[in-house]
Amino acid sequence: MTAVTGVWLRLEWRRRWRAFAVLTLLVAISTGTVLTALAAARRTDSVVDRLMAMSAPADVDVNVNVSKFDWDVVRALPQVAGLATFSGVGFGIEGVDTLPTGNACGFCTFDDVALYQVERPVVLAGRLPDPTRLDEAVVTPRFAEQYGHGLGSVLTARLNRPEVIDQAFTLTYIPRPDGPTLRLKVVGVVRSNLLSDALADTGWVVASPAVFRTYRTSFVGHEVFPTQALVSLHGGAAAIPAFQAALAAATGRSDIDVARLADQGRQPRQAARFEAACLLAFALAALVAALVVVGQSVSRQVWVAVPALHVLRALGLAPRAGVVAASIGPVLAGVAGTVLGVAGAVLASRWFPFGTAALVEPAPGIQVDAAVLLGGAVLAVLAIAGGAGVVAHLALRVRRAPSGGRPMVAANRSPLVVALRGLPVPVLTGARFAVERGRGPGALPVRPALLGAVTGVLGVLAAVTVLAAGQDAATSPARFGQTFQLQFTAGYNGQDFLPWRKVLRAIAADPDVLGTNDSASRGPRTAASWSSVNRASLAFCTAASRGRTSVRSVTEAAFSEDAASGRPSRARVLALPTCPAY
Repeated sequence: MTAVTGVWLRLEWRRRWRAFAVLTLLVAISTGTVLTALAAARRTDSVVDRLMAMSAPADVDVNVNVSKFDWDVVRALPQVAGLATFSGVGFGIEGVDTLPTGNACGFCTFDDVALYQVERPVVLAGRLPDPTRLDEAVVTPRFAEQYGHGLGSVLTARLNRPEVIDQAFTLTYIPRPDGPTLRLKVVGVVRSNLLSDALADTGWVVASPAVFRTYRTSFVGHEVFPTQALVSLHGGAAAIPAFQAALAAATGRSDIDVARLADQGRQPRQAARFEAACLLAFALAALVAALVVVGQSVSRQVWVAVPALHVLRALGLAPRAGVVAASIGPVLAGVAGTVLGVAGAVLASRWFPFGTAALVEPAPGIQVDAAVLLGGAVLAVLAIAGGAGVVAHLALRVRRAPSGGRPMVAANRSPLVVALRGLPVPVLTGARFAVERGRGPGALPVRPALLGAVTGVLGVLAAVTVLAAGQDAATSPARFGQTFQLQFTAGYNGQDFLPWRKVLRAIAADPDVLGTNDSASRGPRTAASWSSVNRASLAFCTAASRGRTSVRSVTEAAFSEDAASGRPSRARVLALPTCPAY
């Protein structure tokens, strides 16, 4: 910076510091908004992959659907890297009802493998439970938020009685736990692929394996209730076909369910990508508005400085020095605003991601995306400096009036002002201020201001529209194909839980119900017998559905019975019955 430029900058700052402060604030808001949205979009798009990378997710869930299964046979398979057993039976927490029966908000693993080797979660706060301690547990973030039982809280767990578990296949539901109680201290808040909350969930409690070792019969009865296993494979998901073939050969059974757990991350990944696309669209809309609004503001500040610089040029100021002097103030204001914008983007990162992506974020809180923030800051400064330099160069080349020595400006009236003749004076004055440049040293470009105003309004409307559309899509299940409001199970394993024909007629007779859909299926034949008809569920629409009458069923459930025990050995639901609901 030359001495002339330094003196000029000091004079300009004393004379126009308020204008520079406004420009700084404008740049800070613009860059902060755009960089926040871009960084949030990148963070949201990668949320599921980062969760998988930071945890140790299992590859498959193996469900044999028979009791007293020898899991050592599976552990010995060459594809298996780790195996952890668990039961579908959970326990209740006093004061917490996640289901009408008050059951199943908590569960525990059976050994020291799950939570520690297989399906090892990300610890958001605290630590994992000590596998030797009977009184320790961890919770998911949703549970802590929903019930206020976070790190350090003490919960009262109520287990099931063994005889209830023994009768699980003959009961319409497992009743509210009324067995042993124990106190559990929350020592950690965790998250993983399986231990991820959903928007409608109330969260989970995971107790130490010591609970199962002490109260085994409260989870499997007298070795009646079947167990399942989480399995990590050498080679990951690519090894699943080889594992399935080896499992069938080792057990002599081809009907063992092997669920790919990576599929459970598909829906959160799709939802996160949708939210990331919305954020990216918002960032682009904000960027267009910022380019025009900030650009016209920088242009006006440069034009204000040009008339005085014409005098200095007459005294020998070099053209390049004139360009620097005219643009140095807006550029420094842009640099200061960019720094503030980056700081604001860093602070705003604590509120992202949002929606579904927030439920699988492995590292919530403030996060610095150096690539976006530093790259965006450099581009913002270069754009402001380049734009100011170009405007200063063009402004200093404007022809000078031969008599007054000031830049020549058009003296013609705007056609709009001419058309408004005859209207009150305040209207004409306002119109002239809006569309005429003025004369002499006060002449300013008005087209950028008008374009900036229009673009700013359109940018705000576009951003609000994008956010509203994203919120509507995220909160309207019908957008994703769930076109019914209510659903329940009417029977299982050959036993009706209720007089379903009578219930179905009563539901259909309700004037607020548009339609009902009854789904029943028969499983494939086994060595023992044909499986019984299972009336799986009833789904129906409410009055909100009126106007559409077509009913579409996409449900097909398969069940089979084990030849030895006569109990279901496979229960695979492929889809659910639906009917239109808009």
